[in-house]
Amino acid sequence: MSFKSLLSRAVSDNAPTPFTRRHLGPVGGEQRAMLATLGLDSLDALAADVVPPAIRRDAFTPLWFALFGLTLFLGWLKPQ
Repeated sequence: MSFKSLLSRAVSDNAPTPFTRRHLGPVGGEQRAMLATLGLDSLDALAADVVPPAIRRDAFTPLWFALFGLTLFLGWLKPQ
């Protein structure tokens, strides 16, 4: 199951609450309306406009690197 279908399911299966609305953001028609208002055609175009080039990444962090960082962080949280 894709992330997009999981997100759609989470929104449709549960009544929207302030928490879910705030953290899930606009979906479907809301997203298209937001982009049209901004004069953009995609979320990628929005990200290119708002994320400074110095911190922008063109590729995802490799999964092994993310898991390694998470492992270190969880080890740091573990009570001694």
